[in-house]
Amino acid sequence: MKLITLILATGLVLGGCGKLLDDDVSSEVSALAEDSGEASAASDQAAALLSVPLQPLAGPADLASPETAASTAAGGGTFFMPAGCVTLTKTASSVRYDLKGCTGPLGLVAVNGALVAAFSAVKLGTVKVKVTSESLVIGKVPVTLGAEGTVSFVGSKRIVAWTGSYQGTTKTGRALVHTGSYSGAYDEATGCLELDGTASTKLGVHGVDTMTTGYKRCNGCPEQGTITATGAVSKLSVSVTYLGSGKVELKVPSGKVFPYTLGWCL
Repeated sequence: MKLITLILATGLVLGGCGKLLDDDVSSEVSALAEDSGEASAASDQAAALLSVPLQPLAGPADLASPETAASTAAGGGTFFMPAGCVTLTKTASSVRYDLKGCTGPLGLVAVNGALVAAFSAVKLGTVKVKVTSESLVIGKVPVTLGAEGTVSFVGSKRIVAWTGSYQGTTKTGRALVHTGSYSGAYDEATGCLELDGTASTKLGVHGVDTMTTGYKRCNGCPEQGTITATGAVSKLSVSVTYLGSGKVELKVPSGKVFPYTLGWCL
């Protein structure tokens, strides 16, 4: 589900502006850029895992009941390769994916363990879903995932609100705890995603807090919105504002604003 697959662009933009950061801002901001990148990676993995039961939900008919939602969500097993690496166990309103050596969406590689998605009714046209992990390992890193939220449709828009947490270890060996709370919509007709929310990522003794406001992306390219990353220790903030047509403004704590271009959006 594309609403859940938002990559926190702060880390990507800061990484792409390495020369600017090296030449024009402090080492504290460079450290914030590194932390933002690792926060983005954690968000990517959490998003990929959460998308497994949610992406098959394609319209209001799939939310007719918790049982219907669970039956449809079972299709999420087809996102993994090789064939046969997923064992599905479905009850009336839940589905369990047992994974053995699977490669999945958004760069998931060597996934072992289980995901469980449990659906319940909220009101007509809206279901609640709770996703948990059991003995989950990605590569060689044990991870723990827990999230819950609601799913509904308004016309061609899929409306999702969720809160979740993700724990693991970064590529640099730092203990990581990532929590987030988001709401937004993905329009199947236009390919546009809208998102607002906050996240907090603890990285050993450091960390970064992220706020996403008025974000809109259509067909892979951000059109508007601001993402702000604040160091949990330094309290310094860096913000990225999307202006459309691939244009981005990067604002650093000194108040300087650097223009940047997303080459894939030109």
